[in-house]
Amino acid sequence: MEKIYIAKGQYAKFETFMEQICEKNRLYNYIGAMNMALENVIKFANQDLILSVSHYKDGIHFSVQVDNDLFSSISFSDTTNADFETLFLIKSLPDDINISADGKSIDLFFAIDGIEEELAMSRREKIKAYSFRKVTVTR
Repeated sequence: MEKIYIAKGQYAKFETFMEQICEKNRLYNYIGAMNMALENVIKFANQDLILSVSHYKDGIHFSVQVDNDLFSSISFSDTTNADFETLFLIKSLPDDINISADGKSIDLFFAIDGIEEELAMSRREKIKAYSFRKVTVTR
């Protein structure tokens, strides 16, 4: 497991960490979805946090930990929430999500055991739906 402490607003530190993880684990086909999901978790958290990464049976697992119960308040289905777009991306891009019982951490799981065409298409469609929704909302 690798961990990094990221102070609020230190996006460059996050980007450097992700580049190293990508290079070390050869995650070139997956890094876009991972980066976008994690960037949105960091944006939502808007505070100092610890980001860790480890492997699990079929993929890679990222955990974001904060000092309060921030993640316990997440509702992925509340479309009236001001953070809905951010939460939509957090929910849609990983293959699985787990929020700890105390709300201090959120875990994002990405399957990387040879990306399947169906999974890649599903992720593209989710991003396309998000982009289309964003265009129609801003008009």
